[in-house]
Formats: sequence, structure tokens, C-alpha cells
Amino acid sequence: MDHDTEVIVKDFNSILEELTFNSRPIITTLTKLAEENISCAQYFVDAIESRIEKCMPKQKLYAFYALDSICKNVGSPYTIYFSRNLFNLYKRTYLLVDNTTRTKLINMFKLWLNPNDTGLPLFEGSALEKIEQFLIKASAAALE
Repeated sequence: MDHDTEVIVKDFNSILEELTFNSRPIITTLTKLAEENISCAQYFVDAIESRIEKCMPKQKLYAFYALDSICKNVGSPYTIYFSRNLFNLYKRTYLLVDNTTRTKLINMFKLWLNPNDTGLPLFEGSALEKIEQFLIKASAAALE
């Protein structure tokens, strides 16, 4: 990674670290950085995935909101990169968070199925299908 890229990625990471609450200005800043620095897309995706994995459960949803914003506003290559690990991230997060957060995750997932005017899902079909199957099983288990 060259020096300029390193600086951009470091900035992105430090802003991402501030996302400890639902902050539209922080999410907008992250989305703009992602849009202006497509060449850093894989680093940004890695940073958000790492944040979701490592932050405390009550902060995971906010990192998902950043992921959601970047994918909806910038699109490819972010949607492709996030699709690779989306199911595992979503499932692990869902299993760790409280019911209020689970409801918000489910609502966000529903928007991913038909997010824009194209009528196409936001992420790869196989990733969304796995999440949907998981949610069906999870809600059935919750009813038992």
C-alpha cells in the first residue's frame, strides 16, 4: 500500500472508530470517503467487517448502517466485496444482539431485497438467500 492510500485508510479507520452511536454525519463521511476512493474499496470493506466483528454488540448495528449506506450510495465494487462475507457477518451479529436490534437488522435486510429503482437486490442473491433462510429458522426457533 502506498503512502497516500495508507493515509486515506487510516482516516477511514479513525472515523469508523467514532461510530459508537447512530450518527448520520459519521456515516455520511464514511460513505463520501468510500465514494471518492474506490481504489481503497477492499481496505474499507475489511475495516467495516473487522469493526462489526470486534465492537461491542450494541455498536454493531451502526457499522451495518455504514455498510448499508456505502452499498446503496456507491454500489459496486462495495456490493460485490461485502456479499462475500455478508451472511456470516449478519448471522453472527444477529445471534449476539438484543431483540430491538434484531428487529432493526431484519428491517434493513428487507430493504436489501429491493433497495432501488432497478428492482434488483443490493447484494448477491446467494448471500441474501442464506440470510433469509437463517431468519426463517431463527424466527421459528424463537416461537418454540
